[in-house]
Amino acid sequence: MRKITASNKLSLKDKIRISQLGLKAQGAFPWAKDETDTFLALYLELANKKARSSKTYFERIAIKLNRSFHKGKKVRTARSLSVHKYNLKNSRSSMKDLKTKYKNHPFFIDPLYAKNTIYEKYSDQIVQMYKNLKTKEEIVNVLNLTQKYGISLLTAKSYISPILNKKISKRQMKTLLKKHLSQATKKRNVMYGLPKITDAVRKASAERMKSMTSKERTALSHLAIRAKGHMPWDEKETNLFLKMCTQKKYQHRIQNGTTRADHKLIAEVLNNRFHEGKEIRTPRSLTVKKDNLKKRVKKLT
Repeated sequence: MRKITASNKLSLKDKIRISQLGLKAQGAFPWAKDETDTFLALYLELANKKARSSKTYFERIAIKLNRSFHKGKKVRTARSLSVHKYNLKNSRSSMKDLKTKYKNHPFFIDPLYAKNTIYEKYSDQIVQMYKNLKTKEEIVNVLNLTQKYGISLLTAKSYISPILNKKISKRQMKTLLKKHLSQATKKRNVMYGLPKITDAVRKASAERMKSMTSKERTALSHLAIRAKGHMPWDEKETNLFLKMCTQKKYQHRIQNGTTRADHKLIAEVLNNRFHEGKEIRTPRSLTVKKDNLKKRVKKLT
């Protein structure tokens, strides 16, 4: 037998009031119906905008809600909105009236259901549009997928990719990718103009590079690296890096039992010795450097 407690005797409205009082006691602000209605309306409005992720339009919605309901105070945040979204989707009893009111609202559509529906309804259209050299973003906007299913632009694009991989063969996909790339370069040239470097300039620079000594070439490459905001490798630093890779104290064991160079530890030593403790060298940059050195050795041999 189920025990009858005081909470079971209470009505739904009383339960909501008690939970709101509990939230206020904790220093939090409970959600009123008007605020939830505006939240859902704004969510529907901004779902079709070109926001890169749900976090970006959650931040915009939070600003509008704070202005309308909380006198500009920072009460609602992107995090609190995502939590409220989760609670709305998964709550059984407290938001039944909202769910019935917004039955066809894309907010309450399951992402898996949206993915399957897009595959069933629009797969042929998506393939045809992609063959007509429309980008994934353009396909999403034409079919209005973000507003229909309450998903972000990135999510909609990720749903399109497996459809294209299944429906189009690998050979055809390669040719289509080349066409898409050439179209993208044409659009770029229309927007920003043709590249300034001509064939004559390229030939002249290649001839100049041949006449230069190895020291001049390295100096020039170092200048280019610095212009990109990176730090070039010195001979001393490279030699020390290679030396440390072979030493036992700068190695660590992997699951298989084999040992590898501990790039994290080596990066710390190099940064302290050559870069005044600044985080210039990282484990990733060390692996890239090692790969480049291996390629050079292969070319020489």
